[in-house]
Amino acid sequence: DSAGTRKQMHHGVDNEWTGGVEEGGEEEGEEDSGEGAVLERTSVQEESTPLDRAANERYATVARTLVQLAQSLRLCLRFEDAEMCLKEAISFQEAHGVLESDIALSYFHYAWTMKDMGRLEKAEQLFLTCIALLHGRALLDAISNKDAFGQLEAVWRYTAAEGEEASTGSALLLAEALVELARVYLHQSRVQKAFRAQRCALRLAQTKLGSEHSRIGTVFNNLAISHLAMHQLALAKTAILKGLEIRSRTLGVSHGWVINSLYLLGQYYIVAQKYTIAERLLQKVLFEYEKQKLGRGTQQSIGVRATLARVLCYQGRREEAVQRADDALQCAEA
Repeated sequence: DSAGTRKQMHHGVDNEWTGGVEEGGEEEGEEDSGEGAVLERTSVQEESTPLDRAANERYATVARTLVQLAQSLRLCLRFEDAEMCLKEAISFQEAHGVLESDIALSYFHYAWTMKDMGRLEKAEQLFLTCIALLHGRALLDAISNKDAFGQLEAVWRYTAAEGEEASTGSALLLAEALVELARVYLHQSRVQKAFRAQRCALRLAQTKLGSEHSRIGTVFNNLAISHLAMHQLALAKTAILKGLEIRSRTLGVSHGWVINSLYLLGQYYIVAQKYTIAERLLQKVLFEYEKQKLGRGTQQSIGVRATLARVLCYQGRREEAVQRADDALQCAEA
């Protein structure tokens, strides 16, 4: 069940770009789909006085504070309040000539909030707006007159042509947006588009960071999820092991993101029906999560327990599976 596999793999998979954890969600209504965010963008003033620049910097500071507040609200699951803060931040930024890279970052967090709320179509539009802003007005105008697939094609074309010339900060934000856009597509079972977004993110990250940076391991993890969703097991295993090797060498074998790569490797062995190996890996992951998180009730710990219950059930060890599932439920309720 590829859809079930994707949903299972989303939970507990890290997002090193912004320090978050991927969450699931159901899609809600389509009012305010996000297209307005693309169509109503205004141009930044080309000339300004020192006084104007000082005033704009004050507005930029207010907007950054609102974005930081929105991030905290999102982590507390106060999504509507976070959305309100982000809309206000973008309004400040667009009205007062703030750098487009700062506006792009606000759209990025706005899109992530919509993704967490399950408003996937709006999240897609906002991620595309973020991507467009990082390439300037020309791309923004180009994608606003195309259908959804045409928008994506425009993004790939401009990214391939201009990504290497972007500043490191803009290129990394662009890669982050592509990674999160791919997560949206995986939730929508649009696996081919997710795969293309992840490949594009990998190219950008490698260009700016080199092939051995720990963030490259994050992209390889996401590529592996797409390969697993398409049941391309050999490619999935190669991507997982590459990400694991990079992270282990750059972060140390006990780092949380290394443990997440081991978790993904355990999920690969489940899909490959190698349950004994999967069980052994998941037991190691559970031990490491509980040692690092100092408790049984964390999301990662609960997720591994539930996954172990599935593995035991697949092996015909049903009483043990029920015990492990009850254990996961008790941890969740604690």
